[in-house]
Amino acid sequence: MKKKKRENAIRNTKRTDRLTNEAFERIVKAQNNRCLKCGKEFTEEERPTRDHVIPLSKGGQDTRDNVCALCHRCNAHKANNLDYDLIVSREQLEVNYV
Repeated sequence: MKKKKRENAIRNTKRTDRLTNEAFERIVKAQNNRCLKCGKEFTEEERPTRDHVIPLSKGGQDTRDNVCALCHRCNAHKANNLDYDLIVSREQLEVNYV
């Protein structure tokens, strides 16, 4: 059921606003290839996961302004909760989307 809800939330995001793989790579680069929550460096074995700062289940969108890169452990621990420290950290990133 949760997977269906997430898929519907992404589907309802305007196609032009959806986060592209290239935009996500720029986010990872802006985070110095590290998890925004714990600071662990990403590797081939530990790839970054997309975290929706405001979860899709709580009305967040699949857009560059609402996504950060977390390690799998931090993303799984956060689940669909709001993390205000993460919101502040995400807002402080300077990401060039052009």
